[in-house]
Amino acid sequence: MRSAYLGVKGGFLLVSADDPGPHSSQTEQDSRFFAMFAKIPVLDPASPREAKEMVGLAFELSEAYELPVMLRPTTRVCHARQAVPFLAPAQEKRPARFEKDPKRWCATPGFVLGLHRGLTTKNERLAADPRLAPAFFPEMGRDGEPASSRRAWPLRIPGTSWTSWGSPAQWTASR
Repeated sequence: MRSAYLGVKGGFLLVSADDPGPHSSQTEQDSRFFAMFAKIPVLDPASPREAKEMVGLAFELSEAYELPVMLRPTTRVCHARQAVPFLAPAQEKRPARFEKDPKRWCATPGFVLGLHRGLTTKNERLAADPRLAPAFFPEMGRDGEPASSRRAWPLRIPGTSWTSWGSPAQWTASR
């Protein structure tokens, strides 16, 4: 909870594997409600390949907006197997540092209102990020790759609605 208000430096990815149903556990839980409560974005992969691709996107978003990002694979994704491309890990060459800023890192009553406003602003900017607009692809993409393997996942950002992202014609036209 506090990480959303205080923000993060570097990437913060929270992976919460849910079991809707329940199919593999004794409880049924939907972590999207926790994310909505914390006001953090959630990525819902539909396949193992999407889950792998979303990890990179989640870290990019987390670092760009200084927010934790939740990746929420469900039972079917977690128990599935799929061939995915393997790439060498990226090497980051930046020094670790901490900047003393009590207004940011001390969530005392005097600072919380400003932190809350900042979180709302971050979520508004995040909702406008074109990388997160829902996309609907025909059977084959422009590059000849099957649509099921192309990035076409929805993202739910707290405080936004799908209608604020325009029409499906606008989404596909911009790609």
